[in-house]
Amino acid sequence: MLPGVLGDSPPHLAYELTDPSSAKKPDHGACETYRRPEVQHCLRELLAVDAVPVERWLSVLEQVGSISDVWELLAKLACNVTLNYSSETAGSPVDELCPALKYSERKEEDCWSWIKVLRLRVLLATTKWEKLSQRSENEQRDILNKVRNAYFAGVLSNVNWKDNDLVQTYAERWSLLFTCWEALQRGSRLAVMKRLLSDSDLKSLRKWSARIIAGKTNVDGVVVERALAFYLKYLINDIDTTRTVEDLIDWKVLIYLQQKGVHLDAVELQLSVDKVVELLLCAEEVELTAETFAVVEKLLSSRLKDRGSEIVGG
Repeated sequence: MLPGVLGDSPPHLAYELTDPSSAKKPDHGACETYRRPEVQHCLRELLAVDAVPVERWLSVLEQVGSISDVWELLAKLACNVTLNYSSETAGSPVDELCPALKYSERKEEDCWSWIKVLRLRVLLATTKWEKLSQRSENEQRDILNKVRNAYFAGVLSNVNWKDNDLVQTYAERWSLLFTCWEALQRGSRLAVMKRLLSDSDLKSLRKWSARIIAGKTNVDGVVVERALAFYLKYLINDIDTTRTVEDLIDWKVLIYLQQKGVHLDAVELQLSVDKVVELLLCAEEVELTAETFAVVEKLLSSRLKDRGSEIVGG
């Protein structure tokens, strides 16, 4: 098991994933949902390992409250199986260092299917990145090129981000590109990201994340939160240092984020005091709603109060 690698599951499930017999009695209302053929098919297709007791795992999956959580558990299970079986099948540097790459050899009609999304998550979580970085440049390039060609090449650059129907259909899957890097060790995330994503891919991610944060694309709040976290954590700090969060944030954006249920703490911390003061001075021009008052309360942080005391005292 990889604790915390792909999002935390409920505590009781951590043990159940290694010992399915310990699963609690399932809610019969959910049984039919999680015994659906597509879920069973996904398990078999994702893992491509005959030794996996698929039926035994269904009792664990039935404990989950929503189908999106099923995808999370499938990814964790696949990581477990990949690590357990990789030592038995390793024969080449690729098998040893990137055991999940063999899953990508299966072709799907949909270049961004849920199964492919899960395989990418498993690959990033189970690849031995530190050992890979110690290999020759040729070996590194060979493996990274295979990963890039299997999962990234041409996918982002060919997307029409202004096609709202298309984006809404795929948004949750594509948002994996905002979060999947958390599966890597902190010190290697940026280096791996820059080797797997081309400049064009990074540009596409920057544009798309900015569109999501600004409310130009109607997607679920969880996707908005992922886009914002990616923008704050990677884009403005490491990838495109010419931009700041202040280039993107105004009252319209803040209220939109509040309506979507996105936590504004990280945004507020990256805004300068001058920007916060500017926003507060413009507050009277904004329609007074519950969201407006919530944003004002957030902007009136202790940091701003301390600065105000300094100004008054000075």
